[in-house]
Amino acid sequence: MDLGPKQVARAPMWPIAGLTAIHLVCLACVWAGLLGVPARRAVLRDPGMLLLLGIGAGGVGGVVLLGHPSASQYYFLEGARPYLSIASVAGMAVLGRERGFGAAKWWVALGAGLAVAARALLGPDMPVHGLFPLVLPYLVLVVVAVVAVLALRRGSVAFVPQRERRGSVAVAAVALLTGYALPVTLTQGVGPSSHGAAAPPVRMVPEGALEAGRWLRDHSSPDDVVATNAHCRPVGWKVCDSRHFWVSAYSERRVLVEGWAYAQSTMSRSEPFGTSYLALPFADQARLAANDAVFRQPSAENVARLVREYGVKWAFTENGAALDSFATLRFRSGQCSVYELGAG
Repeated sequence: MDLGPKQVARAPMWPIAGLTAIHLVCLACVWAGLLGVPARRAVLRDPGMLLLLGIGAGGVGGVVLLGHPSASQYYFLEGARPYLSIASVAGMAVLGRERGFGAAKWWVALGAGLAVAARALLGPDMPVHGLFPLVLPYLVLVVVAVVAVLALRRGSVAFVPQRERRGSVAVAAVALLTGYALPVTLTQGVGPSSHGAAAPPVRMVPEGALEAGRWLRDHSSPDDVVATNAHCRPVGWKVCDSRHFWVSAYSERRVLVEGWAYAQSTMSRSEPFGTSYLALPFADQARLAANDAVFRQPSAENVARLVREYGVKWAFTENGAALDSFATLRFRSGQCSVYELGAG
């Protein structure tokens, strides 16, 4: 049975535990070299290695244990990626020096073959009816790994040289996990950057924005309030992508209404696994209406209301919006203009 997002949030703990296990297996495939760190106790006791592993454990723990309406817990893992990569390379170096990699290529090939076979059988966009279809590819990997370990311990794997039989289980595990992640690495990592023409970039910040913002910073007080018609990023969505913050960033001034995506008033209305915070409108619709009226229907009355009720002193416009008849133009650069309200 298909479950909607809110039903998933209310589901029993065992599906969450299963998804967590899948996530950890995926991380093990990416940083399989970590399995080689315990192979040499001196490396495991090294303060530098303990620091790397501690940072990695904190990143993995943060993404597994915490939640956020905008999935911001993933930044814990992103921050730990370089340190886990260094530790993984160190673990591989230990295995290579201590136990050799003579048979590793065969285990890598086996892991890659399993991944390709699983994708061919299940399809890249398999319908999810319960947890089992998601777990199945990783169960196959676990079964193959267990069989490989038993075969290595009994010495029945022909392609492993006799001199490498001791400790070959760790090499096989690292190589098998690495191979399992290899096809996705090639298609998702190398593929998109090497095939087809890149899409033209979308200009998120209009021409003249930096110059206008810096002028406003240098000619205003830190206590001044700025109104702007810039709220949504130009990404062409059906809803407003309100992650728009460059006016306040460049001017270093308080903005009456700019982007509201990460405001507490927005996040508090966004349900986990429910309505996206990006689909929520601004919390104070009266303030938004008063702000936008100045730019959409400019008049002396609308400008005076912003000044009187909200203490606005400056207006920062983008995309050529003009207030010349109702405010004093102080600076213009590219598509951006800075007006002083109530100056005349």
